[in-house]
Amino acid sequence: MMDHEITVVPKKMPRPTTRTTIRWTLEASIPVLPILALGAVESFNFTNFDIYFAAYSVIYGSIVQISVAILALVWIGYTALRHRWLEAAGYSAFLVVIYVAFWQLYEAGKLLGDGIHLCIDYPSYRAQIAKLPDNSPKFITFDWGATGIAGSGDTQSTLVYAELQKGEAFPAPADLPEGMTEKVTHLFGHFYLVEDSW
Repeated sequence: MMDHEITVVPKKMPRPTTRTTIRWTLEASIPVLPILALGAVESFNFTNFDIYFAAYSVIYGSIVQISVAILALVWIGYTALRHRWLEAAGYSAFLVVIYVAFWQLYEAGKLLGDGIHLCIDYPSYRAQIAKLPDNSPKFITFDWGATGIAGSGDTQSTLVYAELQKGEAFPAPADLPEGMTEKVTHLFGHFYLVEDSW
């Protein structure tokens, strides 16, 4: 009896289809969107509602984190029970990445919210800027409200329109009170967002 050599051909892992890739992308975006929304809504401060918005930040931020964790864990369990080990491992790694980058995602959402905030009120700002004299670079500020609780920290946001010369840096702040920091973000054109925190 002749011995036949048996060759075992390793099974190739199927390449993900376009439909599968789109599904994975949509599923991965589900836990990210609430974090971006948290940052975006934070941009819309309302003066005299400091305590409300501080409480909102803590409560909603906690709800978002807990909800994202529960949703991700349920989906990881679902994919594992269906023996989709690669997906389960991928979602597990993605969950870790989301929590490591939580505040980076929040800041990205806030920057998006700042842009939306500016676009909504842009016609009003342009009308006020047009009233300024043309014999010198125009400079005007708009109050964007504050968030925080008295005694535990506060952030005052101010939108600034400053016509700076090419290469000219945004004016440095005067001597700030002890414990206060100032952050300047260039939105677009001549618009800048100044946030004073203490």
